[in-house]
Amino acid sequence: MLRLAGGAGLVVGLLGAAGTASTAVSTTSRPLIEHWDGNSWTQETLPTKAGDQAGFESVTAISPTDVWALAAYRYAYHWDGSSWQQVALRVPRQTAARGLHVYGAAAVSGTDVWAVGSFRTRTAQSDYEGTQLIEHWDGRSWRIAPSPRFRGLTELVDVAALSPRNVWAVGYNDRQHGLSRNLVLHWNGAKWKRVPCPRPGDASALQSIAAISPRSIWTVGWSWHFEQAPKVKHEYRTLTLHWNGRKWKKVRSPNPPPGSAVLSGVAAVGRRDVWAVGTFHHAHGYRFLAEHWTGRSWSVIRVVTGLKLATTNDAFGGPPPIKLAAVNSSDIWAAGSYYDEAANNDGTLIEHWDGKTWSRVPNPNPGYDGNSFAAIAAASPTAVWAVGMTSP
Repeated sequence: MLRLAGGAGLVVGLLGAAGTASTAVSTTSRPLIEHWDGNSWTQETLPTKAGDQAGFESVTAISPTDVWALAAYRYAYHWDGSSWQQVALRVPRQTAARGLHVYGAAAVSGTDVWAVGSFRTRTAQSDYEGTQLIEHWDGRSWRIAPSPRFRGLTELVDVAALSPRNVWAVGYNDRQHGLSRNLVLHWNGAKWKRVPCPRPGDASALQSIAAISPRSIWTVGWSWHFEQAPKVKHEYRTLTLHWNGRKWKKVRSPNPPPGSAVLSGVAAVGRRDVWAVGTFHHAHGYRFLAEHWTGRSWSVIRVVTGLKLATTNDAFGGPPPIKLAAVNSSDIWAAGSYYDEAANNDGTLIEHWDGKTWSRVPNPNPGYDGNSFAAIAAASPTAVWAVGMTSP
């Protein structure tokens, strides 16, 4: 089963099933933050009590001295330019142990930060029972923001903030135990409201969002298609949606042969310069997929690396997500995980676009039993952070 960033909406597909869930972690996993200073990637030092957490799931950089990294279960960590400090998230009542996840974060300012994800209650009977989570930082504390409720499993996977009155969140809602559908919510300064969007295929899920202006916003993910005749066939296809200020519209995006492909990250430099990344299924495993929007169409950009992408270490299998951060048109970063065949475990993967080619950039892999990145954010060419987990 394929599991990407988010929760557990599963459908039969690429390797049996697919959905939008984060990589499962062992009980010994620890948070991992790495920093790019313009010359090299180095591992950041975290407070001792950070070891209580399984790993980071999202990050947003307001400036080089104002960064938020959000961990699984109940904590956020704030960088003030000199050290990381732990800050408690607001946990909904009756939340199950390890039942809270924060998959996306975005900021308008240092006193206006949004985080989205999901939580499960102690009484939940299955993975198909969960509610979206939206939290807001006002400069003093994190608070839960009321949002529409939906039947079934609902998860928000990413968020983009344009202004105090214009914030977008994307994810999926699953009412049919495995057939998820795209979900888009909008904050108008007073309340969150659902916004209609295309929902192609027999199932679909949105994985990432990037806002250029109030009239130009991109969100990416996947759609799943099933056929019974003339023979049984099912596959994933890349999905890109665009907001033009009035409505969401599906825009055609490439699907590399020979099989299924999904998109899990998007970043925008301008209206004619947008990047999306994800994975496609090759005969020898999953491979890194990069696509570029020039203002007229999406095209696949060749990635030289032949690395096999990591598979999750749970029963479902499938690759963790690839995420993006853009500094400028010749400075784009992608973060994810690859499978190290020699060590027989997962390692963190950093790829960089210099305006001409994608290339791998060396970075620390401290965990003996594996490492992975879940998110990346950039404040400047010399201030980029990638977050995830490590297993000592």
